Amino acid sequence: MIPIIAFGGASQTGKTTLGRRLAGYCHCKFVSFGDYVRQQAQNRGLSNPTREDLQNLGQQLVKSDVYRFCQDVLDTVQFSSGERLVVDGIRHTQALSAISQISGGQPIKLIYLHAPMNIREVRSQQHDGLQVLRAIDAHPVESQTAEIRNSADFVLDAGGDLDKSFSQILGWLKHACPEMLTVPSS
Repeated sequence: MIPIIAFGGASQTGKTTLGRRLAGYCHCKFVSFGDYVRQQAQNRGLSNPTREDLQNLGQQLVKSDVYRFCQDVLDTVQFSSGERLVVDGIRHTQALSAISQISGGQPIKLIYLHAPMNIREVRSQQHDGLQVLRAIDAHPVESQTAEIRNSADFVLDAGGDLDKSFSQILGWLKHACPEMLTVPSS
């Protein structure tokens, strides 16, 4: 069975950028927990939510019912068991378990992206303006990132050029799950 590829890691490590790129390259669906939480914030009247607002809402959704949260995220792309899928923004081990249940036990390959704090700070300034990255990292929603890293099938230093990081992901996939690199039949 073809695996689901999931990206985890701290803020500003390139998860969304690399996840979207990989989904396009592998001709598969892409879903983002961050995109879903942003949409939920808007649905709840937060027209311009802060990063902390989004973290609080994400944490609330996980604590409330992680299985329902994951199901709702996957429903945004009409995911069905067995399909090719790239998931962005894994922050909790419970989410991995829920996705496994929802997919009927489809294997999940977790890629954990790491980048040094100074690189992440530069990216944060470009993306979030004056957001303080250490405060983002200290939020409870980020508390399981070390556990996620320990669960990862592939840990990548994504502190450099994103093209190089993407090439390294493709090299790993070539050996770990080459079926992801084949063009799906229509």
